[in-house]
Amino acid sequence: MDDIDRANDYAEQMRELALKEHFRRRLHTSSKKAGRLRPGCCLDCGIPIPELCLSVRPDAVRCILCQIEHEMMLSRRKI
Repeated sequence: MDDIDRANDYAEQMRELALKEHFRRRLHTSSKKAGRLRPGCCLDCGIPIPELCLSVRPDAVRCILCQIEHEMMLSRRKI
């Protein structure tokens, strides 16, 4: 894999993350405006957080996948 391939892969990953974040924020904003944020559901995608996760971390506000993406996005901002 050469530098151009790596750059293209990185650009594609960033594009995907930006699109996911855009739609997640849109969903969150529309849900918040409508007052539909439900307890036990992911803040970002709105799906129910698994009971096992809530039993380990009752204050969880994101599902595992959204939490991982959120942490990755935060770590990129620090760089």
